This record gives sequence, C-alpha cells and structure tokens, in this order.
Amino acid sequence: MKSIWIVICLCFTAMVPFSHPHSATPAEASPPAKPIPAYAKWSRLAIKEAKKRYPTAQIKDFLYLGRAQQGPDKTVERFKLWVQNQNKEFGLFITIVFDTKTEKVQSISFVESPT
Repeated sequence: MKSIWIVICLCFTAMVPFSHPHSATPAEASPPAKPIPAYAKWSRLAIKEAKKRYPTAQIKDFLYLGRAQQGPDKTVERFKLWVQNQNKEFGLFITIVFDTKTEKVQSISFVESPT
C-alpha cells in the first residue's frame, strides 16, 4: 500500500511544473532600460522655449539634428520641431548655443519653415 502512495505522489509531482512563485516569465520581465541620450537636457529646453514662444501651439513631433563644436568653448545643439498653431502647421528649427564647460546657455534661436 505504501508503494502505491509513493507512485501516486511521484506521478502527481511529475505533472506539476517546477517553478518558483516569484520568478518572472518572459512576458512579465521588464525590458532593459534605455540609456538617456546626451541631448535630452537640451531637447527639454528646446521644447520648453518653443512652448513659451507659441503658447497655444501643439508640438506634434521633434527631431534631433545633432551637436557641433564652435571653437573650444561653444557647443551648438540643433532640433527640428513640427508645430501646429491653430490652422497653421510648420517646422521650427531651434538652435541652442551654450558654453561647453559651464553649460550656460548663450543663445537660443528659432527659424520657422514650411512643414
């Protein structure tokens, strides 16, 4: 009789999958965190300044155009935003110039263009 219970218990444990209740399945696993790009600080500033300049507008999208050095002390970050202001939709180029060492903003310029 004991051997029958042992066989039943062994069969039952073979049918139950072995898993830890706190282990994550592939569907539950969180994706690896994406690194924050170096231009993130400047893109937030570009969007903030665009909203100041066009307070009723909606920013539909933006594109990072790149970074350039202007001599040893100046860095330039460039962005293009797609803006919708009432019935008008247009591109907005934003150029941010800042001191490379201190990151103090020296100028921000805006140029509108057709979409």
